[in-house]
Amino acid sequence: MNDLKTFTLTSTCLGFNFQNIEFKNLNVFVGANATGKSFIFKTIFGICEGIELVKSGFFGEPTDALQYILKHTFDDFEKLDFKVHLKFTEGNCDVEVDGKVTQFDFDHHLKYPRINYFSPNTRLFGNFDLYLTLKKNVSEEDLLKTIKIYDIIQIEKILNKLPADVKILNLNNEEEDVKIYVKDNKMFMTRSNGTEVRLSSLSNGEQSLIMLSGIISLTIS
Repeated sequence: MNDLKTFTLTSTCLGFNFQNIEFKNLNVFVGANATGKSFIFKTIFGICEGIELVKSGFFGEPTDALQYILKHTFDDFEKLDFKVHLKFTEGNCDVEVDGKVTQFDFDHHLKYPRINYFSPNTRLFGNFDLYLTLKKNVSEEDLLKTIKIYDIIQIEKILNKLPADVKILNLNNEEEDVKIYVKDNKMFMTRSNGTEVRLSSLSNGEQSLIMLSGIISLTIS
């Protein structure tokens, strides 16, 4: 498998200088707020999605594909500057941004991994309901003004697997077999006892537990 091995990112405007961060089977990033943790993962996610978009042939130029992803990932993208180098088991990827994507180089013949990035917004099902409503009623441009593209991609990965039978942990720390599905543009769950529950009506803690213990697995299965 063509795994991500190391990551380098430098940015003058943000003051970041991350050199050859090594990725292994399990990686934990800790640090104070605004020190770059989320920026690193959003950037890696965006680049890998950009590669997929290039290979889809939807955009003529690779820089245009990555520009589309990153523009809808970062606020004030036109004010950012950064350089990124990703080293994979096979091949490398180099990106340069200076108010726009000026470089996006990778070996088009290789298969690269796709990254799951779950922001706090994807832990609560009210945001799924909002997305389903907006998707039906507004333009893509207006949708992207309300919901970040990384949230849209992750939500769609899950929606594309529904309906689905999954095993979750409930608030009693017990495993429970449930069915997750969409009805009337809202997310629902049928519990093992047959009770139907609108997922957004549950407490934030229970919603997060259901997402983390069961539903995330749909994106990697």
